[in-house]
Amino acid sequence: ADALSRKEREPLRVQALVMTIGLDLPKQILNAQTEARKLENIKKEDVGGMLVENAKNPDAIREQKL
Repeated sequence: ADALSRKEREPLRVQALVMTIGLDLPKQILNAQTEARKLENIKKEDVGGMLVENAKNPDAIREQKL
């Protein structure tokens, strides 16, 4: 069967899915980032070896350059 004898098909309909982001979301992200940067939250978890405790002063946390 050649291409000319094939039955013509209707073009497929595609419906676009649109996700709407509430206006509240950027504010929530900013609040979460601010909370995560607080000193009491930084001490609780070593994030991938980025934070190094200072041996002389364990309360002072410094960042290590990789």
